[in-house]
Amino acid sequence: LVIMSSSAGSLIISKSSKLSKDGPLRLILASKSPRRREILDMMGLKDKYIVLSSPLNEEELQLELSQLLNASKEDSTNSFTPIDYTKKLAESKAYALVMQMVDGKSEAYNTFSHRCTYVLGSDTIVDLDGSILEKTKNSDDAKMMLSKLSGNWHSVHTGVAIYRINHENQNEVELVSSFTD
Repeated sequence: LVIMSSSAGSLIISKSSKLSKDGPLRLILASKSPRRREILDMMGLKDKYIVLSSPLNEEELQLELSQLLNASKEDSTNSFTPIDYTKKLAESKAYALVMQMVDGKSEAYNTFSHRCTYVLGSDTIVDLDGSILEKTKNSDDAKMMLSKLSGNWHSVHTGVAIYRINHENQNEVELVSSFTD
């Protein structure tokens, strides 16, 4: 993977001939989101990655991050923003899977026959005036969210994080790129 950064953010350009599900360079998507798979497929990575759910307890982390966000609204010296929230979610999702793989807690995550594994985590949030609108749980929840958004400007932030595990160097873990768009 080649990461190109610009003032507008980072762009991930794949060297798809180098990546495969079971080759020396492996890509794992730490999400079961159909939209995330669709995006990777559109990038030319169809059948060149595998999907594994992150073991991260997202609800617990979202509660913690919401508390940081609320504290930031009350204290101007603390500048935790919805963009920070999104980036932290993406990084945490990928990192939790990386640590599970490195710790060898499940055979399903054994990738030590590969030279290098890239783990991609991503998350998207809706930001309405600095407040995060969490994923809806049912149709009533969705109707309530749509009524809040109706006639109001809002932002949608997507965080992306890519970690690399170098299996040839004692499973060294490196955050390759992390950004929010």
